Amino acid sequence: MFAVFFSTRGIIEYVMLPEKHTVTATWYTENCLPQVFQAVERLRPKTGLRGIKFHHDNAPAHTARKTKDYIKPSGLELIDHPPYSPDLATCDFWLFPIIKRHLQGRRLDSETEPSAAFLGAIDLIPEGRYSRLFDMWLERCQRCINANGKYFEHLK
Repeated sequence: MFAVFFSTRGIIEYVMLPEKHTVTATWYTENCLPQVFQAVERLRPKTGLRGIKFHHDNAPAHTARKTKDYIKPSGLELIDHPPYSPDLATCDFWLFPIIKRHLQGRRLDSETEPSAAFLGAIDLIPEGRYSRLFDMWLERCQRCINANGKYFEHLK
């Protein structure tokens, strides 16, 4: 499994979770976020993390005190995620369906093939699609506001 971080320009970083591990606040703050922060600082050597708007869903590792304490001094502006809103998680409504379509019907035999196939699918996504994703995400945020924070995917 990978934790994937992207911006309007494309993939910033992906971090592989060790096999048979789950995402915990400890893994997220000690392994994942440091890699992501370093990647952002390489992409933005003058400004680093300052001014970045950072959104992740409300998984327990993301909402843990340890995670909030880790992010707070970074200069990132954390965008809250409404509870029980998979309709706003960019990976859920956009990235995972792309990966699923790419992998559909493929047989992955070795232990390394799923990772290679996942990364190959990500590499095929054109840069312009990331920018459009964030336009879609903002539209979804507005729909969430219009639905008073309730799940809206089933609404017309």
